Amino acid sequence: MKKIILINALIWAALLLSTAILFKGHANVEYSFFGILIAYSVIHTLLANFAKGKKEKC
Repeated sequence: MKKIILINALIWAALLLSTAILFKGHANVEYSFFGILIAYSVIHTLLANFAKGKKEKC
């Protein structure tokens, strides 16, 4: 599960960098930046909670 979380983080980082490069100079770039950060936070939290729930309890 840690590999999935790491791959997810790398994909979001690539998305963030490509958005910053492609939309450089646009008026609403800061809104898309914060939107991507919020979306990443939600997805990462869901994956982390899912990973916690998969562990066996003794």
